[in-house]
Amino acid sequence: MPLEKSKITFNSTTTMHGSFIYPTPGLLEECQTDVLAAGYSYVMDERDADWLDKITKLASGEGPSNGVPSTPRPDASARRSAKSRGKAPEASPSNTFTITEDEFELVMGLLEKVTDEKMPFLHLTPTDIPLFSDFESFFGSPVPPHHFPDFLVPPSFPQPAQLTKLARAIYPHWRDRKVDRAGHRIIPQLNYDESNEGDPYVCFRHRELKPVRKT
Repeated sequence: MPLEKSKITFNSTTTMHGSFIYPTPGLLEECQTDVLAAGYSYVMDERDADWLDKITKLASGEGPSNGVPSTPRPDASARRSAKSRGKAPEASPSNTFTITEDEFELVMGLLEKVTDEKMPFLHLTPTDIPLFSDFESFFGSPVPPHHFPDFLVPPSFPQPAQLTKLARAIYPHWRDRKVDRAGHRIIPQLNYDESNEGDPYVCFRHRELKPVRKT
């Protein structure tokens, strides 16, 4: 049975109010170029936000004047590890400049990525967490493009001098978090190894196939 055509028309000028604002050109590209390759983009949590808030207050003169407030000295195990490698443990530097959230997440992600590349089995010897001197050559040079998903360094990426300054201030906090994680990635990663039944981060477990019951 044929249906009669609808006589209702839609007029956007009368039913929709206001004007449509087009998104800023290149916004999606900016979001893509500001991330690190291989899933190493760091995302702040509550503990990071609390530390960064203290750093911001310290830089503005509202916090204590005795250096970075939330980072203690390296523990005895770290000092022994540093001496065994012929290096002295570094002290926590004071911070007199503001660090943005984007800068903080960038440096934390780079510290994680470089550590995994140089010491992929750090979780087996968590007392051998690298010192900041082990990162100075990396942050003091132009960052290679392979650290980004499109192999292009973002135009807004900090220069080596500024990046080293940021990394030196953030390193003690990163080290504290690395110690708490026993050398593992600070942000827990999904685990595809099903041999450990008690690991809550194991994903995609195979279902056990039950034999077909014959009647």
